[in-house]
This record gives sequence, structure tokens and C-alpha cells, in this order.
Amino acid sequence: MKERLSWLPIITFFLAFGLMFAGQNLNIFQLTTAGFLFLGITAILAGIQVIWTKEAFFSPSGSQSVRRRSEHYSGLSAQLWGVFFLLAGVGASLASLVAMLNPAAAQTFLDQFLDTPAGWGILLAGLGVFVSLYGLTRLLAGAAAVSRKFGGRLRDLGYRGLGALSLLIGLALIGLGLVLILAPDLLLTWVEGVIP
Repeated sequence: MKERLSWLPIITFFLAFGLMFAGQNLNIFQLTTAGFLFLGITAILAGIQVIWTKEAFFSPSGSQSVRRRSEHYSGLSAQLWGVFFLLAGVGASLASLVAMLNPAAAQTFLDQFLDTPAGWGILLAGLGVFVSLYGLTRLLAGAAAVSRKFGGRLRDLGYRGLGALSLLIGLALIGLGLVLILAPDLLLTWVEGVIP
């Protein structure tokens, strides 16, 4: 069962890539959005797998990949990565599904959503949740997540410090988002008091 589950995100990822590639080249909007839908499903499946196995592995990529080190998370820190992927996947899947079924309504909703303080509040609070989850993974795992250990306690302190800072920034974004949702006038009054 575990082996079958580990192949599902890989299959859906290639399906998503194929649909987006075809949609862009054939100029078919529905194929492109279907690709994004399957990308969201990939993130959901990866999140479920990471939560279930309690293991998360990230391999470095890009031009600086030789200098970077792979990261391996286990236990609660890995499961937090799973929650991160799961939430991102659900958001991407729902947005893609709405855009695919009714693109005009989706665009209208998005325009109206970003035209209100509550809309920006939801956006900031959502971003805060992701930044907080990232911070918690770093805070809990420390330098133990890095496959090649060097630098000892100082490096571990740096990883945990970055995690704590990210967690504080994430919580601040959530707080700001909640103020915009629940009491936008309070924030406006505070800004006017600080900036005359």
C-alpha cells in the first residue's frame, strides 16, 4: 500500500505537467486549468503521504544545487510539511476547479475579493499559516534536517533561530489578517495615529 501511495504523486505530477504543456501549446484554457488542478492533487497526495509516513525528503535543485544540502525531516516536523502541502494542494485544487467550471465568475470573485479589507485579511492570514508552518518545521528539526552535518550547535541555533523568526512573522501576518477581517477600522485608526 505504501509503495502504491508513493507512486501516485509522481503520476499526477506528470499528468499535471502534460495537461499544462498541452493547454499552453494548444491555447486551451480548460486544459491548462486541469493541469493546475492535478498539480493541486499532487500536493494533496504528497501531503497525505508525508503525514502518514512521517518522513519528508527534499533534494536540492537549480544552479546552486551542488552547494546546497538535501534535507530530511521525520516525526512531527515532517508531518507539518505534510500539512503545508495538503493545505496548498486543497487551495490550488479548489481555485483551479472553480476557474475551469466558470472562468468569468472566478475572475469576478477574485476582483471583488481583493477589493475588500476582509479579502486582503484572508490572504494575509493564509500566508501567515504557511509561513508559521515553515517556521515550526525549522524550529522543531533544527540542523538535524540537513543530511551533511557540520557547524554543530551554532548551525543548529541558526536553523532554529530562522524557524522562530519565521514563526513570529507568520503569527504577525495571521494577526494582521484577523484584524483586517474582523475590525478593519481599528487598523486604519492605528495607522492614522502612527502616520500623521
